[in-house]
Amino acid sequence: MHKWSQATPLRRIVMITTILLICAALILLGAMLYRYVESSGPSPLPDSVSDNLPFSPLVVPDAEKDFRASNYKYALIKEKEEEIPLLSFTITSADGHNQINATEQPQPVQYSEIPEYKNQFLSNVARQYATIQSSNGIIYLGRLSKQDDKQVGIMIERGLLVFFYPTTGDIDDVTWRKLGDALHVQKL
Repeated sequence: MHKWSQATPLRRIVMITTILLICAALILLGAMLYRYVESSGPSPLPDSVSDNLPFSPLVVPDAEKDFRASNYKYALIKEKEEEIPLLSFTITSADGHNQINATEQPQPVQYSEIPEYKNQFLSNVARQYATIQSSNGIIYLGRLSKQDDKQVGIMIERGLLVFFYPTTGDIDDVTWRKLGDALHVQKL
């Protein structure tokens, strides 16, 4: 006779519970592994940058069809009495018509601690004239007087302050939205 048929009802319950717990643990482990692989993906950042970067940046993935990013650089910028980690890189549209210099840094505390700081910065410094909604957040378009009124795109999202400086002239709203949609948080 088989051991299963000889097992007491309590022993059967223990065996079934053990099997179910093992299956649940394997499913959970598989889901966690899938999430890790899916969210991290291959980093477009060079090791020399990602090894030093103290924040998870918004980047253009290597597989992105509309934009390419290059020239990633990391530096600590001294501002007043603190050092600010700064990531800079160049974004080029696939058709080559648009080139954008981008910089990213952790969002300064003033943006979250002082209620009107963000709005005053956008209206007084960036001279905001439009907003573009993307899947990664809002891109505020403005013109910086200290940069000859050239167009600038600003994102204040995901704990980051991101500036986009077009070098080939103004960029249209559709391209700005596509750029915002193309960005991906690179978890480090």
